Formats: sequence, structure tokens, C-alpha cells
Amino acid sequence: MSRDDRAGGFATALFRAALLAQPRATRVEWGEEMVWAFRAGLAERRGLLARARWTARCAFDGLWSGLRERRRVEGHPDPDPAREGRRMSMFSDLRMDLKVAGRSLRRAPGFTLAAVAILALGIGANTALYSAIRGALLTPPPFPEPDRIVLLDLTETDGGPEAEPFPWSYPKFRVLSEAELPLEASGAYSVRNLTLTGAGDATVVPVEIATPDYFEVLRARPVRGRAFAATDDTEGAALVALLSHAEWEGRFGSDPAVIGRDIQLAGRAVTVIGVMPPGFRGLSGQGRLWVTPHAAGTLIRSFLVTGTEVHWLQGVGRLRAEASLAALDEAMRGVGRAADAVGPGADDPDAVREGAARALLDVRVGERVRRSLLVLALASVLLLGVACANLGGLMVARAAARSRESAVRAALGAGWWRVARGRVVEGLIVALLAGVASTAVAGLAGGWIARAWPRRSLSDAWNVDVVGLGGVTLEGSELLFAAVTSIAVGFLLGLVPALSSRRAALSDQLREGATATLGRGRRRPWRGGLVAAEVAVALVLIVGAGLLLRSLHALGQVERGYVAGGLLTFDVRMPPVSAWADDPADFHEQVEARIASLPGVESIGMGCVAPVSGHCMLTGVQAAGDREWPEGSRPEIGVHYVTDGWFHTLGVPMVSGRGFTSADRADSPPVVVLGETAARRLFPEGDALGSTVEAGFGDQPAEVIGIVGDVLYERPEYGHMAEVYLSHRQADGYGTFLLRTRDDPLALVPAIRAAVRELEPDAPVLSPRTLTSIEASASADTRMLGGLLLAYAGLALLLACTGVWAAVAFTVSRRLREFGLRLALGAAPGRVVGAIVGGGLRVVLAGIALGGVSAWFAARLLDTLLFGVGVGDPLVFGAGAVLLLAVALLAAWLPARRAVRVDPVQSLRAE
Repeated sequence: MSRDDRAGGFATALFRAALLAQPRATRVEWGEEMVWAFRAGLAERRGLLARARWTARCAFDGLWSGLRERRRVEGHPDPDPAREGRRMSMFSDLRMDLKVAGRSLRRAPGFTLAAVAILALGIGANTALYSAIRGALLTPPPFPEPDRIVLLDLTETDGGPEAEPFPWSYPKFRVLSEAELPLEASGAYSVRNLTLTGAGDATVVPVEIATPDYFEVLRARPVRGRAFAATDDTEGAALVALLSHAEWEGRFGSDPAVIGRDIQLAGRAVTVIGVMPPGFRGLSGQGRLWVTPHAAGTLIRSFLVTGTEVHWLQGVGRLRAEASLAALDEAMRGVGRAADAVGPGADDPDAVREGAARALLDVRVGERVRRSLLVLALASVLLLGVACANLGGLMVARAAARSRESAVRAALGAGWWRVARGRVVEGLIVALLAGVASTAVAGLAGGWIARAWPRRSLSDAWNVDVVGLGGVTLEGSELLFAAVTSIAVGFLLGLVPALSSRRAALSDQLREGATATLGRGRRRPWRGGLVAAEVAVALVLIVGAGLLLRSLHALGQVERGYVAGGLLTFDVRMPPVSAWADDPADFHEQVEARIASLPGVESIGMGCVAPVSGHCMLTGVQAAGDREWPEGSRPEIGVHYVTDGWFHTLGVPMVSGRGFTSADRADSPPVVVLGETAARRLFPEGDALGSTVEAGFGDQPAEVIGIVGDVLYERPEYGHMAEVYLSHRQADGYGTFLLRTRDDPLALVPAIRAAVRELEPDAPVLSPRTLTSIEASASADTRMLGGLLLAYAGLALLLACTGVWAAVAFTVSRRLREFGLRLALGAAPGRVVGAIVGGGLRVVLAGIALGGVSAWFAARLLDTLLFGVGVGDPLVFGAGAVLLLAVALLAAWLPARRAVRVDPVQSLRAE
């Protein structure tokens, strides 16, 4: 959207808002024609000011005529001619005020441009945040009646106050689907990445594995073909799939004959039976294809369907119209207990497994995101407040400079409101111009927020992504928000200078401007209060940004245990139907050998996940050496399957013992390497080497052959945990490779793809990323929030110091003769400058005191977003106050120097 389009959209939204005063019948019959005529007139105007005048005139005409027409339609008698004449005179005066205000602003282009820019930043920031909040919190999920969609969970309580939700196994879900619950339908789904071939290049696509009733829950029906039937999800049923509309258009060219065609999914023929509607991606937000759970058992592993303790399905249901969530939640408790009886149950004998229900609208956005949006919304409002206070001070100064003019008009019979109305109109013009400019700011800021916010952090629920933050755009509601905000700000900016001079004596106003000697100037607490408010708000934002930056620094100081520079990570998925299917370990070794021979490659290793990305699996340790742990108290340990070059490529030091070698094969005794934390916790006596470890990663104890340094596999705020490494030859093969290069790692991606293609044409190379980018994404939400608050704090600091400068400069200009007389009578220049700066300093200190107290309370909102720093960190508060004081003193000193450059002789002659 171009700048002219945004300006036109803002003006049209303002005109439509004015038309709301018209009776409904008039709007229905003539509304679009009036909008068309307004747009035609707007297109004929050239220049921002001409368009603003046209918009204001049409909006006032539409509002006024609408009120008159509504009065006539409602049966009120026509007003008497005298009253109508007064109203027409008032409207004529209003038009005259528009002309005078426009002429006044044209005569001060510097003030006008500065005012419009300052307000545009404030209004634009608020509009962008409103757009983000609308997308994340106010826009419902793209399903019919989303308030009736619920997530159905198994829960486990192990003595703590909170019951942890976790997925269902397929046999346990069958118990749920057959239970009597207040639901219209219930289903389950999960997501797996599968290799799609036979229609273009081999690629891995996210596939939603869904039961037939899943689509009934979401009220989603194919636009072509049919949905899953109950018979499609039975043992021995033909393999069928549904395509997303985007996949149908992109990969299959919108070919209607695709229905009934076979595609190759995970190396097997799957028949396409339908195409889903445009935009439908399922509850996971990732679905490009859909298959049934029994199909997944054939395509992936059979235990997905048969394993009672293989928990991988998220339950979902649609409430009946008359049912309540509380009643469903209570009923789910018994269903959860009945389902858990299908399998052996939890490892912990003290754990209690039940069921629970959660509303989709309650979990689609995580608490961290809600808190972040609240913080950003508060910061945006504060920034707009600083902008208004800054411009309010400038408007007060302009009004004071024109006080003699206003006094003359009052002496000639003009009432207070008649004089004040001109200032209100001037404020409205500035605010409306800023509102038009703010659409550009909001468009840029909203797009940046949508791109920068990591989607993985949007929802706390497992496999739920239905938030519209990726679509932050300027639509009608955003333009209306900007228009309403602009009008409110315009009235405020006009009323502040009017109210500041309301109680002034007419004789004082007539005298001001003629002379301004010692004791004759009238004290104006408005300006000092506005400046103090600016300083206070700036300190609140500086403290908030400082706390987040300190938290980000603390996250960066967490020991990673590896050298991230020059590391590239990527996945290679071996197709299920392949010549290498019987020996995946050999396939991965061949991939390593081919890539290691490429120019620029220093070393290569393979595991199942990259650092800061999680674990292959988590399990409990049953025994370590002579120590054994009963069920319920087994220490948790992270498991990783790696190749021989993993530790060398990461740069992880070998503390003692040895790493894996080619001798550690599937037919040799199982061996493991422990991380330092695991060695300390499992073997506190230091006798880990040569001892055995028994855990859920194998059928027999494994010998500890080495101890390596700790590696950070979780987000930095979670720290290191106990880790155990197994040779990939003694476990199922995985395909996440780490590559250390001498040059740019991403430059090797084409050569890597070619090398893998030569070995196995249907094995795609996926997700090539540098390890530094993975690290950055782990704290991306904190970095984005801190960056935005830092930008807000910088603008607030600039505006606050501008306010201090303007207030001191105005004081100096009004009392210039007084300072000249002081110098003529022998006052030292330093004392004059000190007196001026001291006056500004008192206001700044008052603002810092107020801001410190406010920041102490506001920082509590950041409590759950911080790491390694307290909300009352004295370093942040002290540094913020000192920074603000230093910059404010500089801002006060610069105009104060002008006072001592006055020629005392000229001041005496003037007196």
C-alpha cells in the first residue's frame, strides 16, 4: 500500500465515521454515493494540506447535515430561524478558524513538520500495536463458532498443584471417542514431516495426522472430493490423503484430475481423495496434507496405532450449544482415568492421571505473548503521552507568544470559547495530518512486528497455531483507530493551551509581550508539569528497556559449551523405500564422507537435534553403577544419538575417557558418553568411567567410556541438564548434521544438496541454518521486546529533552530583558546561567522522582519475561536516572547560554 493509498484510506475512514451521524436509511441509500463523491473530490486535490482541508470540510458537513436530518426524521420541529442563523454563523466561524489555523501553520513550517512527525510516531506506534493485538487476541480463529472448540487433554499430577496436560495415545483416544460427553464431535490430530515425491522435486512437507471427526469439529469440508470416512481409519484400509488448497494450486497446478491420483508419501502410494478450502491449515497451522492415524502407522511406525504409552495425539472437540466448559472438564476426569487404565500407566506410582478440557480461545495465545503485548501496548500509550506532553508544551508556548493577540480579541468581545476554538482547530489540523502520516509508520512497524515475533512462542499449547499475528495489516479498524486517536489528541492539544490561559487577567495578557522584566512574568505551572511528566514517562521506558537488555545480556552469558562460529546445521531425511533402508547408519556415514570431502569443510558430525533445539528424547535413569532409583524418583536425563565427529565439530572438550569410534557398532557391547553434569549427578564419587548406566534408551546397561563438557540443548534460561550420548550405530539413525567450515557456511548449501542427491536422489536436504541463527531465535522474543522498548525509550528521551530545551528556551526568550538588566547591574554570567539551569533542573528532578516510583511498579509487568536480573535492579534504575539527568542538563544549558549574550546596554535602553 502506497503512502497516497494509506492517506486516502485514513481520510475515507474519517469521512465514514462522520457519516454515522446520518440516519440509517440515508446511509443505506446514499452512503456509498457520498463516499464516492468524497473520494472523487479528494483525488482532485493536490498536496497534503489541501486534502486535509477537504477532508475536514466534508467531515464537518456530513456530521452537521446528519444531525439535522436525524432530528427531522425523529419528528422534532424545525428550529426557529434565529437559532438556525446562529448555528450557520457558528459553522461559518468554524470554516474561518480552519483557514486561520491553516495560515498560521504554514507560517511556521518548522513547528508544523516537527509536530506532525512527533505525533505520527506516537499514533503510528499505537496503531501498529492495536493491529498486533487485534490479530493475536481479538481476531477469532478461522473456524466457525471457535468459542465452542475445546482441547481435550490427558493430565498428570505428581504431587504438585498443577496438572500437566499431555497428548493421547491412539488406543487411549479410542476410549475418549466412545465416551458419553457433552460434545457434538471429538477428534484428534498431530503433525509429522514426511517426504513427498512423484510431483516435482522430493520435499518434506508437514502432514497433519487427523481422525475423520477432526474435520467435523472444525466444520471444515473439502471443496473438491470428499473428507475422511470412518472406514478410512481402520486396519488394512487403503492409504488416502487430503491436500491443502495451497498445495493443490502450487505443486499440482490446480488440476481437478488430481482427485483419485496416487502420490508418493514416505515412499508409499497414497490416493488423493479431496482438496481442503483456501486458507485451511488445521489447528497446527502447518497442514499441507492430511492422512489418518492408521495411515500414519503404515507410513511411519506401526506403534503409533498400537502403542498404549506412545502419546502423540492432541484431542479436540466441539461443545454442544447448551453445554458448559466446566461440565465437560468434570466429565473428562473420569474419561482420563478410564483411558489410563488401558496401558500400564505412569512410571511414578504416586502420579494421578485424569482428563481435562481447555477452551481454544484461552490457549491459542501464550501467557508470555499476552504479557509482552500488554507491555508493548503500555509503552506505546506512554510514548504517545510523551509526544502529547511535548507538543502540549510547544502549543502552550505558541499560545503565550500570541497572548497579546488573544487578549485584544477578548477585549473586543470574543468569548473564551471563541478564542479557544481557534487553538482547538489548529491542534486538530496538526493531529489529523499526523494521523495520515502515522499510517506509513504503522504499516512499517506492524510488518516488522509480524516478521520479528517468533511464531513458536505464540501459543503455550502443543501443536496449536491459529494466531493471526503473521497478518498484521492496516485494515478498516486500524484506520478508524488512527482517526479516532488523532481527533482525541487534536482536541487535547488545543484545549491545553486554552485552559492554561483561561484564568489569566486580561490586563496581564495585554501587558505581556510589551515588556517582560523582573517580576512581571506570570508563572505557568502547565509547562513545568508537562515537562516533568515527559521526564517521568521517559524514565519508565528507559528502565523497562534496561531490564530487558540486562536480561538479554544474562542469556548471552550462559555457557553454551561449544563454539558456534562457522557451524551449519541441516537435516537429511532418508526415504523409507531406499537401497539404504536396511542400514541407515551406513547411509549417514556415506553422507558424512561425501560432504567432508567438499572444499572448505573442516569437520562434520551428525546427531538428532542441534544445540539449543531440545533432545532426541528424555528418559529416567534406572541405575548408575551400584546406585538404583525406584519408580517416581528416577533422575531425568537427555538422550542424544551422535556420530564419531559430533564432539570435535562442536568443539566440545573431552574431559576424560574417549569418544565413539568405528569399533562401537550395533553388534558390540553398548557404550555411552556422559556430559559433566550427568557424571556429577549419577556418580557423585567421581567413578563414572568404566561404570554402567541403565535407562530408557536401551534394553541393557551401557558402559561409560567418556565424559565430555556440558552442551546447552535447551533455551538458555533453562540452563544445562544431564545429558547422555549414544553412538548412532547402536541406535536408530537420525539425520541432523553439523558442519564446520572455514568460510560462509550457507555458501556450501548448493554443493551439499548436490552431494546428497548423487547418493540418494529422493533424500532432501532440509532447513539449512547457521548455529548462530538458531541461538538468536532461542531468545528472539526477548530481543524483539527489548529492541522495541529501547526504541520507545530513545524516542521518549529525545522528546523529554526537547521539552526541557523548549521550556528553558521559552523562559529565556520571555525574560531576555530581565537577564540583560541583571548583567548590567553586575550579576556574574555563570550565576545567571546557573539560575536558569537550576530552574529546569528542579522540574527534571521532580520528573525523575515520579518516574522512579512509576517504573518500580511498572517493572512488575516484566517479572515473568526477565532472566538473571530483578525487577528492582538498582544498576538499571540508577543508570537510567543518571542518563536522563545528564541529557536533560545539557538540554537546559544550551538555551541558557543565550541569556548571557544579551547586550546590557540594549536592555537598559528598552527599559
